[in-house]
Amino acid sequence: MLLVGDIHIENRFKDKLLNQLKDKILSSKEKNVIFLGDYVYHFSYDRRAIVELFELFVLLAKEGKKLWIMSGNHDRIAEKFVFEEAAIFAQLSGFEQIRFVFEPQVAQIEDKKVLFLPFNHKIWLNRSIDFLSPYASLHKELRESENQNEKISAKLNEWLAQNMKGVDYVFHHFYVAGTKFPGQQAKFGFKDIALAPWTLDQSFKMFSGHLHWAFGYKNYFCTWSVWAVSFSEINEIKHIWELVGGELTAIPMDIRTIIQTSTDQIAVKFLNEFYQSWQENFLDEWSVVFPSEIALDFKNIYLFLEGKDIDDVPSELFEKFWTVKLKKYKINVEIPQFSNVDFEKMKVSFSAWKEMLKDYLKQKYPSDWEKYISQLKELKIL
Repeated sequence: MLLVGDIHIENRFKDKLLNQLKDKILSSKEKNVIFLGDYVYHFSYDRRAIVELFELFVLLAKEGKKLWIMSGNHDRIAEKFVFEEAAIFAQLSGFEQIRFVFEPQVAQIEDKKVLFLPFNHKIWLNRSIDFLSPYASLHKELRESENQNEKISAKLNEWLAQNMKGVDYVFHHFYVAGTKFPGQQAKFGFKDIALAPWTLDQSFKMFSGHLHWAFGYKNYFCTWSVWAVSFSEINEIKHIWELVGGELTAIPMDIRTIIQTSTDQIAVKFLNEFYQSWQENFLDEWSVVFPSEIALDFKNIYLFLEGKDIDDVPSELFEKFWTVKLKKYKINVEIPQFSNVDFEKMKVSFSAWKEMLKDYLKQKYPSDWEKYISQLKELKIL
């Protein structure tokens, strides 16, 4: 199988994304390609780009690939999946090798029994589930919660518990509650819609995109995105992944890479040294094969240099890299609005950060805060 994490296609990088995905997928001997969700960004939806991505799916199918295209949390425009029309077209056109996965399902891929857990909050809300699994008592508090996302989390975990017998792989697009993973700065909770911690102690292997940092932890492997979507994704080399006999092989992508370093560490040596240290995110539970060296086109690198003055930057770097920016040294400042925030709580759950944002809006815009929160909810930020 070939695993492809978050694509988040947008017009600026559309051609690079499509060409590299096509070349790398077609050059792989793997027939089944699992797309793990998040094909667009809520904030940069481009219909032309998403249509061309569907055209790539059709091309891959015609070349003999079998595609499993699972929905992610970003893949909705209002209440519709971005590929809803494409799914109808694929069905009417007889593209049996293109399967859009909007609902939880069990499938047989090669010699593996797999579960798909796509992100689709409407499906989970409307689904009726009897809580009968051995884990039902653990889900009881979530079932009785007044929070909608916790109710969804209860159903999600119970469905998984009832259908996981004999399963080899679980492909999902969710957080895992209460666990800080390698390279991550925060934990997530059930209010973020999440799998339960017990899922990490099962015999099946779990795979997801969703988080934009790759790691292996217990039975969970996160592929993350195929390019640096935001400027928070610093010093990350992106990949797609071949999964054969339980072993993963990393296939590097070179769309946009964001590097932050000092002026005396900008050579290829730095990239490769960092690449080697970054592989520590993959613990002994996982067998992962990486290239011995990473070769990136410097014209695809967005370089942040640490320094005090732009004059410190050698002029030749502006020609060598795609762009060069100065990142000034950090200084500690006090933010009065957040002086009473419980920052220990912030470390526990991403939902706590959302609550902090709500509190800030209430303080800053006492008469309009509800309107802003409503708009942020429509954008799926809250």
